[in-house]
Amino acid sequence: MKFAKKPGPPTALLWRGEEIAIAEVLRMWVDHSFGPFRYSARWWQRRHRNHYRVRTEPGDIVEFYLDRGARQWVLYRRTRATPQ
Repeated sequence: MKFAKKPGPPTALLWRGEEIAIAEVLRMWVDHSFGPFRYSARWWQRRHRNHYRVRTEPGDIVEFYLDRGARQWVLYRRTRATPQ
């Protein structure tokens, strides 16, 4: 990920060796849920994820998050732009 400033949303992402510029951040949210541990609900088992839904310069919609516990970025959805 590339950033114009930290903290802040990313300005570009690296996907399979290709740098893709982010044109617009559509949505940002934080997840502090307990995930699969919701029944034991111990505070240290909570998720700490910063989610982003963005539009890239080519027009794709990409959703990814930063897992702050694992210090890892995870891309979990990419919707290709439809050709005009």
